[in-house]
Amino acid sequence: MIFGPQTTNSKRTALACLVLAAITGLLFWPVATHDFVLFDDSEYVRDNFHIFNGFSWAGLKWCFTAFYSCNWHPLTWVSHMTDCQLFGLRPGGHHATSALLHIANSTLLFLLLQRLTKAFWPSAVAAALFAWHPLHVESVAWVSERKDVLSTLFFLLTLLAYAAYVQSKVQGSKFKVGEAPPSSILHSLSSRYYLLALFLFALGLMSKPMLVTLPFVLLLLDYWPLGRVRVESEITGRGSAPSPLSRSLSLLLEKFPFFILAAISCFITLKAQKQGGAVLSLETMPLTTRLLHVPLAYWQYIEKTIYPVHLAVFYPYAHILTLVSALVPIVGLIIITTLAVRWRRTKPYWLVGWFWFLGTLVPVIGIIQVGEQTVADRYSYIPLIGLLIIVCWEVFAWAEESKRNQIIATGGTVAALCVCLVLTPTQLSYWKDSGTLFAHVIEVMPENHVAHAVYALYLSDHHQLQKAQTEAEASLRISPDYSLGHLHLGQILFLQNKLDEAEKHLRRAAELYPGLTDANRLLGEIFLARNSPAAAVEQLELGLKISPNAPNLHCVLGRALMMLGKLPEAEAELRAALQLVSQYPEAHYQLALALSAQKKIKEAASHYREALQLEPNFPEALNNLAWLLAADADPNNRNGGEAVKMAEQACALTHNQQTMMIGTLAAAYAEAGRFPEAIASAEKARQLALDHGEKNLAEKNSEMLLLYRANRPYHEP
Repeated sequence: MIFGPQTTNSKRTALACLVLAAITGLLFWPVATHDFVLFDDSEYVRDNFHIFNGFSWAGLKWCFTAFYSCNWHPLTWVSHMTDCQLFGLRPGGHHATSALLHIANSTLLFLLLQRLTKAFWPSAVAAALFAWHPLHVESVAWVSERKDVLSTLFFLLTLLAYAAYVQSKVQGSKFKVGEAPPSSILHSLSSRYYLLALFLFALGLMSKPMLVTLPFVLLLLDYWPLGRVRVESEITGRGSAPSPLSRSLSLLLEKFPFFILAAISCFITLKAQKQGGAVLSLETMPLTTRLLHVPLAYWQYIEKTIYPVHLAVFYPYAHILTLVSALVPIVGLIIITTLAVRWRRTKPYWLVGWFWFLGTLVPVIGIIQVGEQTVADRYSYIPLIGLLIIVCWEVFAWAEESKRNQIIATGGTVAALCVCLVLTPTQLSYWKDSGTLFAHVIEVMPENHVAHAVYALYLSDHHQLQKAQTEAEASLRISPDYSLGHLHLGQILFLQNKLDEAEKHLRRAAELYPGLTDANRLLGEIFLARNSPAAAVEQLELGLKISPNAPNLHCVLGRALMMLGKLPEAEAELRAALQLVSQYPEAHYQLALALSAQKKIKEAASHYREALQLEPNFPEALNNLAWLLAADADPNNRNGGEAVKMAEQACALTHNQQTMMIGTLAAAYAEAGRFPEAIASAEKARQLALDHGEKNLAEKNSEMLLLYRANRPYHEP
């Protein structure tokens, strides 16, 4: 029977931890086979030049100094960097790390609740519901939400350290009756547990700033289950017990260092989000709309906790809100709050659990609106604990009233856990890849403009350009001013060589969100495709004014300057890109082109090799290096055997359909003394050039054929 007398038993506690960890691990194990998703994972890990190459001093400096993706959470970046160091860009390792952190959080929550309350079964059930609830799949299965599971780890460790501090304070009290215990900050700072809690809190804030509400959670725990008001009153004696106001002020003052850290985190976060343009202005979203949305959002989180179906990675904001639509949630919240306050003495877990839920959601409830989402499953990761405390302790209290209640409560608890064990694997399966995830979101929320836009990007990456265009257009039909919708549609149209239409949408994306420098980069690519490098330079320099440390902008600008014949300037831009990200294959390749054009052959060859070390199947780099090794004027730079290997690999990668690469292979065979193969390859290259209308290449291969037939290799003059 689950509900019965509660006792502390270390062996039972250890067994419960093992069972909880094992089931949670089995439940979330499939996530290790999942891919990254296109929604934020590219920005956070896959395409983040500062992260994906693993540890470097420059990368670590960036982690602690950059306001990237509208956030400052250096420890989260370090955790991603660690995964890249260990697993590269293989997504399974990244997912496994998040799953392990979730397992650790679930176990720590159980240990924390049991330590605080000495109630085994309510603690175990609350931890199991936390671990297995479908609402928490997003925080675990989405690599970009590493900040959720990592910050919660430090959140729970902070609470455990605080509980140890309070326990040591009470046990170590040597106060005479009639004397009040010292409660100054200096006295608190003398405790190693207090300092540990403060340190862990700082680490948590550096993982995700949503933890700024933790000092208020400490005050709630002071009320229940720590009961510090009662304990200190007993220590001081009835006759001289300080007033409730005095005790409250004393406990509040004790948290002052925590509030200071929270205030610093708030300041840094607001600065980062404003700098990134993520905070919506009051003109974009009026204060009345935000205030009306607050009760609706709270109520949605409660509904999703009770009925966790039709979950989505993004819930569009409903801008048309009225007082009537918010009336029921407002009344519901008032009733629950009133009951929680009224029952504060007989059922203190209601007060603590309810205000835990309300308070920890404050940073993301929408008063300061960041982004366009109305609510987010990931935001419930810590707040849900408050609701679980209410439910589990209330059910336990009710079960204690009779044997019949115990049987019903046990059955209901088992049923709730089984429902979670059924729903969570289903929800987890949707996160297999971007296509599965966003197709599901569109199925349950057809008017979700973000889902259509990201699904379009997925289809584009899988060469389904017509379907991708349809999805991107659907996104803009729902939300005509969605900047990423215009960006994705512009990119898809560019890939279809519909340059005029692409330009229109990319300019609109840049107009709606000036910080979206990918629009400037793609506009630069369009102008390069039109052979208008001067216009490309203008767009790319505009992007660099906004994001001066964007290596891809420097790289494309280098290409544009090369087309203008400004080789030293192009070289400088490409070196700037590599200074920002040393392991950038395209920048190495483009720099090699610029150096080769300036007859800096040895250095050019070095950068071709760097590009190939980073991307071994880079056909253009293979071809160009093979050409240098086969045909350079300086015999010290030539190596026929190596040239043949590289040229053969380049031709194989392009299915022997690239005239230039087959011509390079012919030159490599000739340098290696394999003239019959050189002749055959040159003849094939000439014929392919004629078939493709490449007159100059056909003539060039005809000239080289004369040399090969005379058993002479081709060398550049």
